Amino acid sequence: MIPLLLYDENMPHPSHRLLVEAGYDVKLISGELSGITDREVVDLAIQERRIIVTFDSDFGTLVFRYGLQPPGVISFVGGTICQANRDNFSKTYLPRPK
Repeated sequence: MIPLLLYDENMPHPSHRLLVEAGYDVKLISGELSGITDREVVDLAIQERRIIVTFDSDFGTLVFRYGLQPPGVISFVGGTICQANRDNFSKTYLPRPK
């Protein structure tokens, strides 16, 4: 089963393309959805059964403090991440779907 991902607007677009090319189903929070609140992102993830992929730490608060339950959150938070690593994180952290 291919995981459904919800790509937060702070995520780099080059890695989005890599995920799509690798076979992932990825919906972007940009364009029409740009600027929606983190709560709306979580609600969308729940509605569409998508895992949130983000560099934003606020999703942990929404999940743990307020009890919201999206299918999952992949959060790349902490430390300094150079642009090259941000652009290539999907090759390192997300295996190809089967």
